[in-house]
Amino acid sequence: MKEGFPGKAEGATLTQVAQLLKGIGCTEALNLDGGGSSCLLINGKETITPSDKTGQRAVPAVFMVRSR
Repeated sequence: MKEGFPGKAEGATLTQVAQLLKGIGCTEALNLDGGGSSCLLINGKETITPSDKTGQRAVPAVFMVRSR
């Protein structure tokens, strides 16, 4: 499922993400920009390194997923 920049900013294709979300029961989903400064935090820990040379950039919002 790894795409992008192997060893630096690996990810999934939109089709793979859709299949994953559908598989866990999601009925609605939204794709946000996954540009070079994107970063994924899980429990406050950075799990990928942005591929953009300038690193992370400040964003006006955060998208959070949690189970019920």
